[in-house]
Amino acid sequence: MKGEQVVTISEADASDEDTEMEDVETVPEPVRSLLLSLPAEVLQLVLFHADTGALFTSLLSCKTVFNAAQAKHVVLQHLNRMPGLRLGLQDLDTKLLFDTFRRRAAKGLYGAGVLADITRYEPCDDCTSMKRYALYSGKPTLLATAHEYGQVRIYELTEEHVRQKAELRIRLQWDDELQRNYHMEILRMAFSHDRDLAVLCRPKQPKFKPNYFPDNDEDKPPETSKHKLKLVTFHRCHAKTKGHFYASEQQETRDISFLSHKEPVGLALASKGNACITWRIPGQEELTEVVLYGRNAQVMEAQEYDPHPQRLTYPDPPTRANDTTPARQIFTPFFSRSDRAINFHLPGSPIHNWYTYSASPDSTTGTIHPNTAYITLDALPSSPDPDFDSVPSYSFKIGIPFHGQHTASVAVSYSAAPMCRTSYLALGECTDEQLDSGSNMFICMTEIDASPALCSHAVNLDAGRRSSSWTALALLAGWKPGTSSLGTVVAVSPACTRIAAASWDRVLVWSLDPGLLHQGSLETYFPACDWNRRKGLGRLRPVRLQAGIGGKGWGGGIGGKGAGGGIGGKGASGGVEGKAAVGGRGDVVYGLTWVSETTLYAVTDRGLVRWDVGPEAKGAREELGLAYHVWSEFVFSFSFLLCISTPGLPSSFIPSPNPNPTPPLPRSSPVFPRN
Repeated sequence: MKGEQVVTISEADASDEDTEMEDVETVPEPVRSLLLSLPAEVLQLVLFHADTGALFTSLLSCKTVFNAAQAKHVVLQHLNRMPGLRLGLQDLDTKLLFDTFRRRAAKGLYGAGVLADITRYEPCDDCTSMKRYALYSGKPTLLATAHEYGQVRIYELTEEHVRQKAELRIRLQWDDELQRNYHMEILRMAFSHDRDLAVLCRPKQPKFKPNYFPDNDEDKPPETSKHKLKLVTFHRCHAKTKGHFYASEQQETRDISFLSHKEPVGLALASKGNACITWRIPGQEELTEVVLYGRNAQVMEAQEYDPHPQRLTYPDPPTRANDTTPARQIFTPFFSRSDRAINFHLPGSPIHNWYTYSASPDSTTGTIHPNTAYITLDALPSSPDPDFDSVPSYSFKIGIPFHGQHTASVAVSYSAAPMCRTSYLALGECTDEQLDSGSNMFICMTEIDASPALCSHAVNLDAGRRSSSWTALALLAGWKPGTSSLGTVVAVSPACTRIAAASWDRVLVWSLDPGLLHQGSLETYFPACDWNRRKGLGRLRPVRLQAGIGGKGWGGGIGGKGAGGGIGGKGASGGVEGKAAVGGRGDVVYGLTWVSETTLYAVTDRGLVRWDVGPEAKGAREELGLAYHVWSEFVFSFSFLLCISTPGLPSSFIPSPNPNPTPPLPRSSPVFPRN
């Protein structure tokens, strides 16, 4: 390292010829980066060929890179790589063009693998397992966790913090012996669309201290008998002065016949109280039994306990001739939004494989139908023969639509009168092995026309799935089906502009514009490198998020490898990919949910993880705990009322969700850079 010597000379000996050096200091010269030492033209050439995510992230580094990135040819090069309309971009001035690039890059989550703020909440000490959770994705977003001795805690997930809503306890007042000698072990939990909570539990080991020298029969432990399982339902109550709340007193109990050779593996709850449970023989995953248990309203209103609920057992689902999947390998049931149908999922499948409209135990039969649709992927026939009319089609599984758009007064060719048209967007998984695209998950669309007199002029997502004509619009590049028992977990943001998928500890996020996808003309939306003209398909590239806090450091660098999965060929490289945490494995993801367009929560084996991918995220890392850094709703309500009723009380008395909050970050980001 080069340096210069600074000599300090005493004033008394300044006139002497022999000067004495009293102090010699070595001041290092600042080391300038070789990249910043390049001429402006060469630096712009480097940024021209850089990855879009790397360029967007480097805007935070220094002013030299920020100024060099404002070159018009550099900005146009990266705008042509991003999804979005490109008409008229050449006519914009440099400043407005650069602002457009930053907004689109922030909306597309470029660099979110590095810039996302991550907060992790460790579970409580008495939490039995985070895998036994229940998640409600809506407003508000609720999370239920299982604890020892039959306790359940419900948390509300918001953009800024986590708040404890209630702490519930399972009561066994109908069986005094069971209440005295046993405690309940929670097996499964599920929310209904009305936010009622169902808990499936069973008696565990007796509360008995062993005596190795018993004197009489009273000192011997009670014999363990095969008790019936308990299905406890906690209703969400409402009071005018308190709002919506949960209480341990407001619970209903149903006895579930104990099957000695089977164990419950799935639970779903309907708004009317009906519950669907899937049973499996341990060690034989292909043998599964699906049973629907009803709710007797008269019995529940009288005593809140039903020892013999009505039940309906479903027959085997049908299989295709070329289907190698076991027929009865059903694990996870879900009720539709209207509770008129039940969807059944294979282990780890984000899209249901079968469905039934027999959602009530009063049904005479429980016929199960396969979820199959056929979609044509080749927009232009590849054969030069003009008489070639055969266009290949592939088998798909279509999920419940996640977005819909209603348009009135649409001119159609088959009717002189205008029609109402409702278009739906849904995820579609290709189950045909003939399609070799590297990824088998697509965004599909269907359109349903109806006369204005018969149209309800509202979007019904459940009705959109009944359509048999679907079109594939875009391929989710980088999608890999989960190979573990957890499979792939999927979550869609409230405004449907984000799709998150987690496979083990690998979390990917895709950004899309549902409004432009409904309008069509996708060749003007997707860039040339992500548009397949022959198939009429676009490609959406993902961003990988870190799945937790590592041991020694943080990963999330911008890798050179791009999202694979090209359409009918090799995929383009250069995608932004944030790696898992350095120094330790990532958290295994059990469930995902979006509370806003920029806040994503994940339930993992190590607790709860929150990502903030907003434009002001700076890559902050914080580790908290659900037992110490989460305040209950009662504390907030009591503090607020106390501050109102007590004049002159400082506002700092109100507790914060985090007792040790971190200082606010500077308002500097690639979208709003610091001057």
